[in-house]
Parts: sequence; structure tokens; C-alpha cells
Amino acid sequence: MADARGMSRRQVGLGALALGGGLAFASLPADPAAAAAPSRGGGRPALRHGSAREAGLLPGPLRQLVTDAEAFLQPSPEHPWYAGAVLLAGRGRTVALHRPIGMAVRYQAYDEETDTGVEFPPD
Repeated sequence: MADARGMSRRQVGLGALALGGGLAFASLPADPAAAAAPSRGGGRPALRHGSAREAGLLPGPLRQLVTDAEAFLQPSPEHPWYAGAVLLAGRGRTVALHRPIGMAVRYQAYDEETDTGVEFPPD
């Protein structure tokens, strides 16, 4: 359960898995041309975008997943958990949620003396 500080990273991850989502780790080929070459069949079916209903998921918990993940972008007692992320949730071949949150580049350096990230100046 969430406490006064909010959900932990483990709780967010378990929530994503409970929604039927999962993480996939794949190796990238060393040859970029091989990655761009079209598949010659026999491979697995491609993912497709669809609604939560098409994926067999409930839209409310997907929206809550985004809200919970965005909460980790806010300052914690010391610093944000991360500068940005991409949420991906789905079931089977259907991707029901693909949402980038936060900033791709937030920190320009790490200050070892103060154990903090040095942020870029605001635009």
C-alpha cells in the first residue's frame, strides 16, 4: 500500500504488471543496416496501437499509472527519482499506453560533494 510519501518504485512496477503490461529487453544488432532490413517472415507478429478496451484493460488504472509515475518527477525529500521515462503498457500484441513523461535531459552533471544532480538552467 502507498504511504504518506506515495507509491514506491516496486509498487508502480507491480501495478504495471497487474495491468497486463510487461517489460521487454531485446538486444540490438551490431549492424544498423540489418536492423532496418524488412523482416522475411517467420518472425513474431508486430505490436500495434489500440485502446485499453482492445487490449482487454481498464482505462482508469492506465490513467492512474501515468499519474503515479508523474508523481516521481516531483522533488522528493532530496531529489526526483528520475528526470523522465516512457510508460508502455499493453496486453498481447496491443499497446494501450505509450506515454513519454518528464524531460529527456534534465541534469548536466552530478555533484559528488553534495550528492545532487546539477540541473540545466530553465529555458
